[in-house]
Amino acid sequence: MTITKTSYTNNNYRVIIYPDGTKVRYTLKEEFKPLFPEAVDLKITNRCFNNCKHCHELSTPSGLHALLPNIKHLLKELPPGVEIAIGGGDPLTHPLLPFIVGYIRGLGLIPNLTVNALSLKTGDELKELSSYLGGVGISFSPAKKCQIEKALTPSTVVHFIAGLDSIKDAYHYPKRLILGFKKHGRASNLEPPLMEQWIREIHLLILAPGITCFDTLALEQLRLKDLISPQTWASTYMGSDGEFTMYIDAVSMAYGISSISKTFPLHFLNIREAFSTLRSLPNDQI
Repeated sequence: MTITKTSYTNNNYRVIIYPDGTKVRYTLKEEFKPLFPEAVDLKITNRCFNNCKHCHELSTPSGLHALLPNIKHLLKELPPGVEIAIGGGDPLTHPLLPFIVGYIRGLGLIPNLTVNALSLKTGDELKELSSYLGGVGISFSPAKKCQIEKALTPSTVVHFIAGLDSIKDAYHYPKRLILGFKKHGRASNLEPPLMEQWIREIHLLILAPGITCFDTLALEQLRLKDLISPQTWASTYMGSDGEFTMYIDAVSMAYGISSISKTFPLHFLNIREAFSTLRSLPNDQI
């Protein structure tokens, strides 16, 4: 999918997304007040055969798939330009994945796909979908380096879990997203064995060639705010979970600020109504 410059208005501010994925917000007000999420983490299945010991989603080989009508209901209220991160479970197991991606693209939304490298048998599995996707995230596995290399495109980002994966492996990829270690699900009683090394060396990875990005949890666990100036933080930090984003579990039809937060049943809410509800709740309830 060729991404062109995209822009839309979200209540009192303007969002611009450039072809390389860079997002910029503009407002004449003192505060951004979104009416709908700029990005949605959309779980379309709880089925997965990888049995990762740190799986925070508790995915299993017998996990259920989300229904296509439910996904359509959830996304139809969003304007073109909003990003949809399709994940699971293993989204490659969903028999209607091409239809889901096509529907999202047809709405003018930007479909992105996150898969575990362990799910790649040859590295060719994503070729047919790649022209319809804004980007692909591949969760790193040292056993699948060859498949990752084969699947790489200019829009591919390789994901690493801080404290779990080796930080040295992250240097080999031009675009990397560092995820925090989620002590949730099967990882509830696990400790990331390499976290101190990541904290010591993360500044070197940031300075290395390529692009390094972080999710909110990784920013916190790696103490990134202590490494940069307040001015740089203010101009680059894109907000906490639930501020401009949300999580939708389309399998169980529930929503929350993230995949490891408290979730609430959607009932008949559309995505704008669910997002508004989240923003109105006190912090101790989410």
